[in-house]
Amino acid sequence: MLDRGDLDGVVVATPHATHYGIATDVLMRGIPLILEKPMVLRARDARGLVNLADRQRVPLVIGYPYHFVEQHARLRARIAEGALGQL
Repeated sequence: MLDRGDLDGVVVATPHATHYGIATDVLMRGIPLILEKPMVLRARDARGLVNLADRQRVPLVIGYPYHFVEQHARLRARIAEGALGQL
């Protein structure tokens, strides 16, 4: 499927232990990716996927619905303005 070259994007919703390998294959082909959480098992693998997506100039989106919840947006803003001190 990945070798067809006509995909608009891929959603990876497999067991989390398989995410890194599949995501790497997708991103290496320059295909935008939605990766369900948990992203990967190791922080270094997460950083590697982010860096790969940046190099390939394709979106890497983690399936995490709370980005769009108003309470979370307000909390992020409060943290950014230092209301909770240095984290």
